[in-house]
Amino acid sequence: MWWLLFVLVAAPKQTPAAPGPIDVSSLKFGAPAVLTEIDAEQIRGNLRRLSWSPDGRLLYLQTTEGKAPAERQHHFTVALEGGAVAPVEAEPR
Repeated sequence: MWWLLFVLVAAPKQTPAAPGPIDVSSLKFGAPAVLTEIDAEQIRGNLRRLSWSPDGRLLYLQTTEGKAPAERQHHFTVALEGGAVAPVEAEPR
């Protein structure tokens, strides 16, 4: 079995190949659709980041107030169904 250990240690490491270029000329886009509406009265600050939750049921919304480096961040989740806005402590993973 010592030879197996030697083979594992001596085997060169392979790096994965970088992906090639993506041909975007064949992408098809449909008409825009309203997913939810956000009442600007429910949030504070200027929009900084908007992203999807992994399950696709929530949006994450980050806003900021003030100027860098002392700006204050605000974090919200927005339910796509019903549009309920809920403040959260920090940006979700």
